Amino acid sequence: MNLPFWRDVALVLLIIVAFIIGLVPLGIFYFAIKGMNWLMPKARHYLPLARSYFKRAEEMTKRPSETSVAPLIESGVSIAYLRGGWRGLVSAMRKEEER
Repeated sequence: MNLPFWRDVALVLLIIVAFIIGLVPLGIFYFAIKGMNWLMPKARHYLPLARSYFKRAEEMTKRPSETSVAPLIESGVSIAYLRGGWRGLVSAMRKEEER
């Protein structure tokens, strides 16, 4: 039992371990695909129903959310407009002073 023998044994063991580690993801992918194949026919039946419920919920929440947020957006726009006007005025005044 010399060094080349143990090298070959170690190489074979590494190959076996790599093969076993490679089998784990293959098993996971196999069962994931099998589960998706089982789920897709069932999902095709329930997805339109769920979509209709979500559409109804969207229609019911859209108007109240818009009415509650619209004043905040308008005030933000007004503040930005006033800031821009103030900056423009200050900039124009500084340019006049430099002349």
